[in-house]
Parts: sequence; C-alpha cells; structure tokens
Amino acid sequence: MTNWDNSLSRDYFAEFSGRGVIIAGGAAGIGAALADAFAWLGAKVAVIDLNESAAAVSIAADLTDEKSRAPAIAEACAKIGAPVAFISTLGFDNRLGFDLTQEQAEHLMRVNFFAPVFAARDVMPAMRKGGGGAVCLFTSRHGSEIFEPDMTGYGCAKAALDSGIKRLAVKAGQDNTPDNIIRVFGFCPGWVQSDSQKARFGAQQFDDAAKEQLVPVGMQPADIVPAIIFGLSRHSRLLSGATLRFDAGEGQIRKSAVTDGSKKAS
Repeated sequence: MTNWDNSLSRDYFAEFSGRGVIIAGGAAGIGAALADAFAWLGAKVAVIDLNESAAAVSIAADLTDEKSRAPAIAEACAKIGAPVAFISTLGFDNRLGFDLTQEQAEHLMRVNFFAPVFAARDVMPAMRKGGGGAVCLFTSRHGSEIFEPDMTGYGCAKAALDSGIKRLAVKAGQDNTPDNIIRVFGFCPGWVQSDSQKARFGAQQFDDAAKEQLVPVGMQPADIVPAIIFGLSRHSRLLSGATLRFDAGEGQIRKSAVTDGSKKAS
C-alpha cells in the first residue's frame, strides 16, 4: 500500500473510515490507485472489474452485461455495507473512426456509457438507504472538445456519458433532503500516464504532451487521486451535475500532443 501522507489527510477525510466505497474498473491504473488511497484512509473498498484486484473485496464481473451488473453491485454492498462513494474509471478506446462497424460502436457504448451510468443507477438505492453519498464517473475531453475522426466511437460514447451524469444528478436531486444527499459529478482528466497508456505510447510522446500543457509536467495516477477524493467528500457538498477538469491546462490550447500521439500510434 502506498504511503499517502504527503497528499491525503486521514483526519480531513475521516468520513470515509469504516465506510463502503465501490470502484468500477479498479483492478489497475487510476482505479487501483484510488482503491489503495481509500483503503489507506480506512474505507471498506470493493473493486468490480473484469480482472482480479488487490483490494480486500474483489468482484470479477462484466459491468457491460446487464445480467452480471446488478448481482455484482449487490454482492459489493453486502460485503462492505451501504456505499458512501461510487467511482467508475471504466473506459475503452480503440482508435476507430467513421469506418467502425455498428457492433464496434455498440461495444464502445456499452463500456463507456451503459456500464458506468447503469452501475451508478443500481448503486443509488443502497446509497440512499445508507444516508447518501457521492458518485464520480470518469469522462473524457474526446466527448466534449476534441473531435478527431479516429476517436469517433469513443468520443460519442463519452459525450453520452456527459449527458448521463447530468441526468443522474437531477434524478438524485429530486429525492435529496438536507439529511440524505446523493451527488453525481464527472471527472475529466488529462493524459494520465497509466500502465495501459504506457503500453501504447512512448516516453517521448508523454514528454511532448507535457510541454504543451500550461502546467508542463507529466500526469501520474497518484496526481489526480486527491482531487477525486475531495470531490467525493463532504468538503465538496455543493458539487453535483458538473464535471471537474483536471488536465494541467491542456484543454486551453489548440494543438495537442495527445491528439498527434494517438494518430501516430494508430
């Protein structure tokens, strides 16, 4: 387990100690870093992923499958109790443009839209019964501002997710009371150097991307974890229906090494 002393305060985030946290897609990368950080804070963490996780509660399930999704969430809630936080880092892109097949497009929608939105929807009854909580779904700049043709399927699915986040937030808000609040927000990171991204792109491409950011440093999974936890905590109790941008200012420029890198790698 990582020592998070330099970036997370157990006292400041004491609300998570002994409480349930579910992470969809937490077996590796950003999700695994979040699982580690929440465990360090004393939370009861359940990870739902296609692959086995190092988390104390690891549930192997395909959240794109409607028949598997609800049982997996029910199992997680049974093992850790009513969750106060649900995070989905689910995402997949295969650099397909307008020549993608309908089957390929449907798969991208299942992974990037259906799985996170419906999983969050299925978590909410247990969260409500437990007194409320917060939901964070990972979106992407490719759904809102980077419209390169070779990311058509992925980008359209993430655009749908942006809309789904707002609708989930409104639905939750209709049932909120001052003593039982469920918040839903999106988290849009920059180009995070996760293991999966390092397997696809070279160090020079990451360096080029960092130089074009307003904050010219590479982004690691551990860099974004504290911001996500802050958003899920009661310190962000007025955050709902919006998406947090955490991209080192990359979204403020016209040209992106991320875009160029993806085209070179395709």
